Amino acid sequence: MIPHLIRFNLTFKDLQRLTPKFNHDICQFRILGVTEEEKGSPFVEGMEKIYKQMMTRLEEAGVKPIEAVGQEFDPNLHNAVMHIEDEEFGENIIAEEFQKGYTYRDSVVRHSMVKVAN
Repeated sequence: MIPHLIRFNLTFKDLQRLTPKFNHDICQFRILGVTEEEKGSPFVEGMEKIYKQMMTRLEEAGVKPIEAVGQEFDPNLHNAVMHIEDEEFGENIIAEEFQKGYTYRDSVVRHSMVKVAN
């Protein structure tokens, strides 16, 4: 698997194998435990650069994150796991995203797990 990631020669089957391990919260490198003082550290800056580079390469390979918050719910792209009544949001609008979803070319690799309003 690692040689595929290094060269970024991803096929759809590679993405299917990768998807369970590709958790955006882990991969995002916006580490939850980072304090304000640590944000400017070379380690955190390096991890953020690696993340940006990896996301750029994945987009070049055809992998794109699904936009969710503030968008209208689409069952082809989103998996609604919660529903809220909130006048701040319009009808059928996504209020919160719990897990990032991704597409590969025009196929959904993983649906976004979301909370839908009204």
